[in-house]
Amino acid sequence: MSKQKWLIKDDSDLYEMIMHGQESRRQHGVPEPDQTELSDVATLKAEWQKLRQARMARHTYYIIIEPVDSHYRAYPLAVPEVVAQGETPQAAKEKVTEALRAHLAEMLAQGKPLPIERKLVDTVVISLA
Repeated sequence: MSKQKWLIKDDSDLYEMIMHGQESRRQHGVPEPDQTELSDVATLKAEWQKLRQARMARHTYYIIIEPVDSHYRAYPLAVPEVVAQGETPQAAKEKVTEALRAHLAEMLAQGKPLPIERKLVDTVVISLA
């Protein structure tokens, strides 16, 4: 039995894949799975939209980690109101990641647009000799 790969770009592709699966199960005498909460098309589309949003919700943010006294402070360039500190650079990075995730989730819950990273970070090597 050959496996077909599907490229799901939108709701119609998803619906077609599901219908194909049902037809294939009927042809081979495989019983349908038990009814699930995704049994109607509207619910299925809503779940599909959630999955698409989750996939598209990945954002990249540049963070600055700098030594301050006996610890390290970290903050994202695009969201300077989020600041965290740790005893090591890695600890500061982990804490600012957690704080940024919580901050962005709160913004989404309030219906606010997420900040977009517009800065470019690069390195320049200057020789003075």
